[in-house]
Amino acid sequence: MKSISVLICTRKKNLNLMKCLNSIKHFTDKFKINLILIENNFQKTITKYDFDKLNFNKSVNIYYDLEKKIGIPFARNRALRVLKKTNCEFVCFFDDDCEVSKDWLESMIKIQKVSNVDIITGPQISKSKKFFIKVLERENKHLAQVNWAATNNVFAKKKAIINSNIKFSQKLKKIGGSDQLFFLSLNKKGKKIIWNENAIVTEFRDKKRENFRWFLRRNIRYGISSIIIYSELYGFVNATFICIIKSFSEFLKFLFYFSTILLNLKLNFFKSIQFLTRSIFTFIGIFGFRFNEYI
Repeated sequence: MKSISVLICTRKKNLNLMKCLNSIKHFTDKFKINLILIENNFQKTITKYDFDKLNFNKSVNIYYDLEKKIGIPFARNRALRVLKKTNCEFVCFFDDDCEVSKDWLESMIKIQKVSNVDIITGPQISKSKKFFIKVLERENKHLAQVNWAATNNVFAKKKAIINSNIKFSQKLKKIGGSDQLFFLSLNKKGKKIIWNENAIVTEFRDKKRENFRWFLRRNIRYGISSIIIYSELYGFVNATFICIIKSFSEFLKFLFYFSTILLNLKLNFFKSIQFLTRSIFTFIGIFGFRFNEYI
């Protein structure tokens, strides 16, 4: 059996994490699993008893470690260091608040065999019934080439990740978006990323996110992170021009959805708010405005 590594970063033990870990059990049907679990905390909260309850079979090697520097990029980079030392051909990235569908791995392997692509990503569907959360979900055509992925749903060649010597940026530890920058950087280095609409992960409901204020803050952070991301990729001068163009593009999208709001009141209202917020904060982010969400 070939080996596959699964990278998950978490803040502390919670019910959703246990459900997430339980959802990857079926991976053991075809692969030996290296589970790389990094807790971003001051002390470990997951015990041997917790792992025993998961009842993984003997084909699963568990690498559970602690990253005391608070910030998800630190935890993700520690996971990469562990990955570098493990023997595997492929690596998966998941967030700790998602559940992997039963046919996820089979679907990813099928696409990888046909395309031999470096990185495959796919949709994350929220269990929340809040409409504005659904608005944030990414949609792409099946097998379309995309330029970035999120750590909630990734299947990749290990060598494509490790040999590129790219790390998750600490500059985004309080804003978010380090995974977007990471995969954009890989794409810039020539690593092809495609979209598999059939490889679905489901995000568990989080009551803290089910309010309009969170929706606004999410889009504010998205806008502000743009100047940091593009500066890392292309330098500040080029990033400034890119962000101006992006801000204008987002504003045009706002005008479109606002002008057609009566055609689909609920959808177009939230879309117009989303793009207006992103347009404003992509632009003012150029001037150094920051909005720190994570501490």
